[in-house]
Amino acid sequence: MRKTILRVAGAQMEALQGAHELLNIERWFFLAKKEKADIIVFPEQFFQKGITQKTYRENDVAYAKNIFSHLSRKFAVWSVMGSAAEKAGSKFFNRSYLLNDKGNIEGFYDKVFLNGEERNWKTPGNKFPVFPTPWGKMGIMVCRDLLYPKAAMRLAEQGAQVIFCPAYWSCYSEDYPSTYRQYVKKGMPAKEVDALVPARAFENGVGVVFVNGAGESPKEILLGKSQVAAPFFGRTKRLEHNKEELLIADIDLKSIADAKKGYGFS
Repeated sequence: MRKTILRVAGAQMEALQGAHELLNIERWFFLAKKEKADIIVFPEQFFQKGITQKTYRENDVAYAKNIFSHLSRKFAVWSVMGSAAEKAGSKFFNRSYLLNDKGNIEGFYDKVFLNGEERNWKTPGNKFPVFPTPWGKMGIMVCRDLLYPKAAMRLAEQGAQVIFCPAYWSCYSEDYPSTYRQYVKKGMPAKEVDALVPARAFENGVGVVFVNGAGESPKEILLGKSQVAAPFFGRTKRLEHNKEELLIADIDLKSIADAKKGYGFS
């Protein structure tokens, strides 16, 4: 019998300096299990702070997958391995993995809508896969994908009931284009996430789980504000800061199915 409530945990955390710090994430798995979460989601590139093509180390990604496999199995929770820059063949991708509670990889998604800096050395994905789970079909999109209706729409068209969105979204960054920074100045909250997370939920009849990075530096201020939204209800949970905290939220999957019918999506 398919479960009707999905309890999600979002690890809003500061980016690690490298894969050597990955053992520190066990505390997030422990807290998620304590809260009886079914799945835990991490932010975009959370263990590759400041990664570039020159500093990329292939063994780090393999190590991360092993850590996630071990912890997912140990705590019997599903997990979304945030995302990581990963080389496949001769190309680099921004890739997010989904692991089950046995520690097995169910599949991966390559970020389609890359930001400006990423385009210099990463290849955009060209598929929007969905993955079967005990709660129904799930999809993944990464950070900037949230800006484009096409990403969530393609996942919903394939039957996704919940979409996980690991992100590293800043409310201020010196790396952002000047055309953006002239309107969103340092000290101003970025408004896109608060608008788009519930919008993607309503327009597709899906649950959306946005899990962002935390912290700040002189050159960058992470937005934080990890949040969950669902059709009929809009935003159901949000962290009101950019500090480290575990977000816990329940998604009523019956209401998702009802929304798809009620809004005429199925």
